[in-house]
Amino acid sequence: MTTVLNYFDCLLRKDDFETLNEGCWINDNIISFVLEYLRHNMLMKRSDILLLDPPLTQIIKLSDPHTSFSLLDSLNCIDKDWIFHILNDSPSPTESGGTHWSLLLVSRSLSATYHLDSLSSGANCDSARLVARSMALYFNNPAFEKVQRLDVVEQINSSDCGVYTIVFLEFLCSKLLDNDTSWKNTGLVSEFFHQQTASKRNSLKQLISSLSS
Repeated sequence: MTTVLNYFDCLLRKDDFETLNEGCWINDNIISFVLEYLRHNMLMKRSDILLLDPPLTQIIKLSDPHTSFSLLDSLNCIDKDWIFHILNDSPSPTESGGTHWSLLLVSRSLSATYHLDSLSSGANCDSARLVARSMALYFNNPAFEKVQRLDVVEQINSSDCGVYTIVFLEFLCSKLLDNDTSWKNTGLVSEFFHQQTASKRNSLKQLISSLSS
């Protein structure tokens, strides 16, 4: 399969890139690219923020505590204040696919766990609880096990869950750079998020194309 972009630890192929087409469910490699781009651009000076790629969150969700803790230690998670997990509803410990993406934020600064899900059905609630429980054990803080569902806009089709997850992540990271945590009270409910989602597929295509040229 043709390689489209090799960006730090992320390799994108043509079939990954094509999941950015309208109506497609974006895959874990596209999401991992976004995380890698944020690490090397927006978050370069914020060592207190940790973004976990979907396969890593999948391991934490479904593995025993010893395995999960070893993985988190390897990422220096104990020194992080804000830990973002990209969740999916896959039951497989070796595959990060599934049918729905959402965002889980564990905040040591706020001693809280927030779930941002663009589907009101709560498709990823079980996944959120499993990851939150693992993080609560890791940090020895029972407060992290209580998952607070943050009020967010709802997706208007069946394919944009991953795009909304990316938009939510980028917004929260930008707020954290400004030390602004007002979102925990207001939620992410403005029309702005629908607008950002509507243009995000094309903007990611343009970004990937520019980095590959």
